[in-house]
Amino acid sequence: MQLVLLYILYFFAIIMLPFIVYESYHLIINPLLLREKPKKPVQGRRILAVVTTVGKNPEVVNDVIFKKLKSYDKNIKTAVVVEYSDKNKYDCDYIIRVPENYKTKNNSKYKSRALQYFSEWLKQNNFGKETYVLHLDDDSYVEKKYIDYIYGMEEEAGQGILRVNGLSNHPLTRMSDYARTSSCMIYCSAHNHNHKPLGVHGEGLAVRADVEIEIGWDFPTTKQLIDEDYLFGQTVAKKYRFGFIPSYINIIPPFSTKDFYKQRRRWLRGFVDNASLNLNTNLRGSIFFLYQYLMGWVVPVGFVIWMIILFTYQSVPLYFTIIFSVGLLLSLIEYEYGLFKSNYKYKVIDAILLLFLLIPIQLYQSGTFFYSMFTKVRTFDVIKKNLKINMDEGIEDERGGWK
Repeated sequence: MQLVLLYILYFFAIIMLPFIVYESYHLIINPLLLREKPKKPVQGRRILAVVTTVGKNPEVVNDVIFKKLKSYDKNIKTAVVVEYSDKNKYDCDYIIRVPENYKTKNNSKYKSRALQYFSEWLKQNNFGKETYVLHLDDDSYVEKKYIDYIYGMEEEAGQGILRVNGLSNHPLTRMSDYARTSSCMIYCSAHNHNHKPLGVHGEGLAVRADVEIEIGWDFPTTKQLIDEDYLFGQTVAKKYRFGFIPSYINIIPPFSTKDFYKQRRRWLRGFVDNASLNLNTNLRGSIFFLYQYLMGWVVPVGFVIWMIILFTYQSVPLYFTIIFSVGLLLSLIEYEYGLFKSNYKYKVIDAILLLFLLIPIQLYQSGTFFYSMFTKVRTFDVIKKNLKINMDEGIEDERGGWK
């Protein structure tokens, strides 16, 4: 029993130690990249900000995203891509409705189908090298510095850092999403800055219009493609320069456990179901994310093993205790970092709660792995996020930090 336990502990130590070193280093170094200032605007450059939505969050699209973009007074053109059946009113320059009978060459579905129609619309309306398309979900928006940087960026595509804004009143989903900021800071900033992104997400993706037209969103797959943003971004990065935008993309967390679990299932199943496509596009990045996704069982299993050790009074070598303690401390720091970057009014309260709820939050997040693996996906999961955001919160200072 003691020998088996020792081998199990070695397994967990081997998993944890490289991440402890890597993440600690990058969480200290990478924030310096945010100090980079926008370059001189390229003459004649235009920006088209587009929101792709199924029409469940029109209030957020109009009152938050488009209102925020217009407040910058940057002559940004705005568009929304919706299904033909969506009769909501949108306060933007272009409303692009996807016809009911529209089909792509590879029979893409859901968001990839809508985005492929959009890429064809770009071509038909003569958008080209002069225009950068800024992709946003119906729960995300960017700051003025983000826009300023796109006007002067040299790369054909790029992306910044996720940041929790517009907070959910559900404490577990809210605090779980704090980790997305630190994770993005660790794994996105440096790799994007080196033009070799590990991961690409849909929020805040900026890409030159002619490049988007060339690549498109209609990828050959027999699965329902729901990681289209990753595959599209990595295809761009394979052929063109992909850069780092030193600013934040503000996102809204899910408002319920059901939506939180459905959202994570959509990400995990989309990536796993299309692993062969992803691996052919970016082997290094895809192996990394596939590994992270498939190791979702580690936290709950490790927690159970640790409880068994404590309650059965098993003796454990000191270096194992040190490694696990440092790993736990690093996790707490990453959650607290994400909280610090958010605009939550009661940061002190959440900071204290994280001290007591770190393990439950990690177990809560790990539960999404089992939910994803053992529940059937019947359709594209839509996450409802109807929230008004204080437009004065989350103002960037001139160094790229936050007031």
